[in-house]
Amino acid sequence: MKYLLILSILLPLHSFSQSGYLGSKTNIQLNITNSITPLKYKGKLIDESNYKETNLNLNTSYALTVNRVLNDNIQIGLGYGYAPMVLFTNLIKVEVQNPNNPNTFQNTNARILSSKRVDHHSFIFNFRNYKHGISPVGKGWGIDIAYGRTSVNELDIDYTTGESITTNGIFTKHYLIENTASNYINSSVTLPGNLKANSFVIKGYLGRTIPVSKKIGIDLSLSIPILRVLMLNDQTKIAYLVTEKRELSNSVFNNNQAIAYAIRKYNGFSFNIGVKYFI
Repeated sequence: MKYLLILSILLPLHSFSQSGYLGSKTNIQLNITNSITPLKYKGKLIDESNYKETNLNLNTSYALTVNRVLNDNIQIGLGYGYAPMVLFTNLIKVEVQNPNNPNTFQNTNARILSSKRVDHHSFIFNFRNYKHGISPVGKGWGIDIAYGRTSVNELDIDYTTGESITTNGIFTKHYLIENTASNYINSSVTLPGNLKANSFVIKGYLGRTIPVSKKIGIDLSLSIPILRVLMLNDQTKIAYLVTEKRELSNSVFNNNQAIAYAIRKYNGFSFNIGVKYFI
């Protein structure tokens, strides 16, 4: 509630006209966003011996905004965004001892059994222009500007190796974890702390708000990234230059890059559904 109180104070307390749906000039919106990414799967441990690649990797985030109607066409808003990010989806690389030479190490593929989510918090400003309706309902376009931050003390990841595929479906795959295999490993790793990355994102909005009652409206929209700037390791980078990291590492530099790539994913092209409450 404290976020809503702060945002309500910051927003304009007056309107430039008598606009607004049924006279409502203020609304609160809860938004659910799913970024569109390549078909990657999350891993799921069924039991001690069976592993399944399941569910499309939906990169879901949430936003709560307080919005104010300024006139027949214009609405602005302030809000808070939250993304519980998954850094690694399924297949990763880990460094293990070389069985032929215990004094050396080599990379091998592993399956993630469980991994702590990394929270990304952001402060959001939005602008909406309703050309085919009366603000804040009907078809519209706009922009969202967000400044976000992720900070992690440490990251625990459980993984296993030595699996063999048993079922190879179009959307799911099943694996048998062979604990007698020569390359079998079932282990946990804690990545070093003090991980952090910040973001500045501008996205375009195309959508429509459909009133379903006097107090409730459904907002359906598409978000299009215009600018995504990531700040990590004392550097500022355009998001497209940040590549995916699949290696578990003791390097804070590399793990910050993994966080930055996750922020990039969660701020890509996305479908959104929101619920507006007209005050």
